[in-house]
Amino acid sequence: SNNSREHQRQAIEKYVAEKFYGCEYELDICEDVCSGRSPFSKRDGYMQILPSMLSGEYDVLVLKNISRFSRSPACCVDELARLAAVGVKVSFIDENVHLRGDGLTYHLHT
Repeated sequence: SNNSREHQRQAIEKYVAEKFYGCEYELDICEDVCSGRSPFSKRDGYMQILPSMLSGEYDVLVLKNISRFSRSPACCVDELARLAAVGVKVSFIDENVHLRGDGLTYHLHT
């Protein structure tokens, strides 16, 4: 729903403002109106920002919760591995899970 998307957007904006306070950053929010079950290739918003993450232009991905990223464990692990390979950090706000890619694997930071 629009209310849910707005709530997610506000949570991400607040998280980024707090975590990156005093830093220069560019916040680009993409939205996909679909189920967490949808494959990444069917998510227009995600596919739009993916090249920027793979090229190193964007190095942090923040999501409200892990179910917004993927509800398929296999797809989630595969996509996280692809992002880790290029050093993208991923944070899931609700779960307080912060993953930092080193080019090979992710390490959990709390």
